[in-house]
Amino acid sequence: MSNSPFILVHGIFGWGESEGANKFFPYWGTTTGDSLKYLRQQGHEVYSASVAPLSGVWYTACELYAQLTGTTVDYGEYHSSLCGQRRFGRTYEKPVFEDWSENKKIHIIGHSFGAATVRMFAHILTHGAPEEVSCSGKENVSPFFLGGHENLLASVTSICGSLNPTKTFGVAQKYKLLSLIKNTLMYGAAILSRTPLDGKIVDVRFERIGMNNTPGKKDRYPLRKVFEIEKKDIDAVYKNLSPEGLQRLNDIIDISPNTPFISYPFNFVKQKKNSKLITFDTYFPLLYAITSLIFFDGHISGRGTDKIHDGLLEIESAEHPDDEPFTRYNPEKGLQKGMWNIMPLTFADHGMPIGLFGSKKETRDFLNNVFNFLEKEERRAKKAEKSTQ
Repeated sequence: MSNSPFILVHGIFGWGESEGANKFFPYWGTTTGDSLKYLRQQGHEVYSASVAPLSGVWYTACELYAQLTGTTVDYGEYHSSLCGQRRFGRTYEKPVFEDWSENKKIHIIGHSFGAATVRMFAHILTHGAPEEVSCSGKENVSPFFLGGHENLLASVTSICGSLNPTKTFGVAQKYKLLSLIKNTLMYGAAILSRTPLDGKIVDVRFERIGMNNTPGKKDRYPLRKVFEIEKKDIDAVYKNLSPEGLQRLNDIIDISPNTPFISYPFNFVKQKKNSKLITFDTYFPLLYAITSLIFFDGHISGRGTDKIHDGLLEIESAEHPDDEPFTRYNPEKGLQKGMWNIMPLTFADHGMPIGLFGSKKETRDFLNNVFNFLEKEERRAKKAEKSTQ
């Protein structure tokens, strides 16, 4: 076993193990039972982060750093001023685990849109945020924004990750579903955050726009002001998810040159040989409905005549960002640093890695195999480093 802990990051609508909902439906395990408990029984040191479920990746990356360091969330003076939001969020009294250092690096893994969070997190940790330093000065800025801490990363992994613009967004836009979904979620978050249930089921973590109180304070804004602020947000999650928004993120984010990046693309489309007939292998009705709509709208793509999709993302989105280097994983060469190592296609749907209406064994075996693989590759890399010294 490696001494590098695993940090799991959920996607939008998700939650971590500190949330009340996790007692009933753990995000990592969902309908198949707690995967974290199983992984710990296998000897892995693993933690599940809790970041805002409806926020863009700039905010979730900042929240992730504060959780890992046991500090106050700093969204940056420059960014907060630009969006008319509060600079500081809640304070974490202690870190997720002790002694995060070059001697105890982390394997950070994001599922779905959580992959965009871990990419932004790795980018800032490595390259910093020069605009924040220029605005606040080195003495008054979060250490996160200073960069130069790539040595704290063992690896960065995307599972069914949103790495490029996806055609799913275009279909939702075409059928006028975006406004309905956005308004339902935002008003739902507003109601949830202003009742005794605030933070007890799922914590929306919207104190930066004043929707809910910062823990320990009474500082929420009137809802009218909240929605005025939200409209100005350049990094709202629905903007991040748009083709233009994801392209903007790709333009901003740079890969960490000395860290291996790994992607696991999935496919749940079954297609008979020499036939146009396809079926979707899933137990989750919503994914079946979404993919049917995308397919019949002519938007499922793939290689040659094969149609490859996981229920939310086509393969072009899940393999690697278009503007970053990549290679297909070769067991003889091992993981390559400073590029995306694309793993073989996994035949399953978008929800399988989190155990959503699927097989408990399939989900647990998949995650355990990912962890074992990363630990083995880390040992190989350390051995190679020693041999060259």
